[in-house]
Amino acid sequence: MNPVYVLTLSCPDRLGLVYAVSGFLLEHLGNIEEAAQYNDPDTGLFFMRVQFACASFDFDTLQSKLAVFATPYAMQWHLHARAQPMRTIILVSKEGHCLNDLLFRWKSGLLWLDIRAIISNHRTFEQLARDYHVPFYHLPVTTDTRESVEQQQLAVIQNEAAELVILARYMQILSNALCSSLAGRAINIHHSFLPSFKGARPYHQAHDRGVKLTRNKTHCPRFSGSCCHWCKHKAQCCGPTFECSHTACKLLFFVVLLSLIDELFPTSQHKVHHASKLIPYAVQFSVFENSWNFS
Repeated sequence: MNPVYVLTLSCPDRLGLVYAVSGFLLEHLGNIEEAAQYNDPDTGLFFMRVQFACASFDFDTLQSKLAVFATPYAMQWHLHARAQPMRTIILVSKEGHCLNDLLFRWKSGLLWLDIRAIISNHRTFEQLARDYHVPFYHLPVTTDTRESVEQQQLAVIQNEAAELVILARYMQILSNALCSSLAGRAINIHHSFLPSFKGARPYHQAHDRGVKLTRNKTHCPRFSGSCCHWCKHKAQCCGPTFECSHTACKLLFFVVLLSLIDELFPTSQHKVHHASKLIPYAVQFSVFENSWNFS
């Protein structure tokens, strides 16, 4: 079987971009298996995802040739080999339901990831990390140590060559510098009360304000569950949202993953594989419980 790759890219919109990309792949004997593109009139940007098979050139050669090809178009691009699970690091604080679900589904073969490390500002889940044979880094954060701790976090991420960083209820605000370093590969999972109720104890805040669960025509509660999006500067409750689910702690909570959702089969196995189908700043979509079979 020929190696399969996924190319995602964005650049200023112009005539002939699909032709140029498909021509590049043809020139390098790449067989296109899937292709999708999107023009954003608000930003003037063009986004494209192409899955292709190519046996004539290895990954490193394709990378170098793409770098030359992309320069005249001012493209931001990423090439991923489908056979390789995405190298991932998880950040967590004291709430472990997201972390536990991610680890379980990873070990069960439901998430095509390679979890390289867990970083936490508390020791709460050190034993859980050991049980899954994942390196655990305890890096406590204070006002005085925040900058040095983020440098240590970034060092771990870089040493592991992580393509994805998941904030699984990591209760610290990332600095602008760290957000910039992780642009396009850091994803935050948080409760769906943001930005209405910020800070600690959001559910208590909502209760005190008299918030009630309401259902719309699709029978989805307005406030419950989780929200997942790319991390941006200043606060993790900002940034393009790519998944919202009201089924807290269940599978669709973790449709999360990444620039890497392959397919969601509404079967009893609920298989989720990575496929680099999300592009930062380009994608917004929601998944609702009545679209899936949870039996």
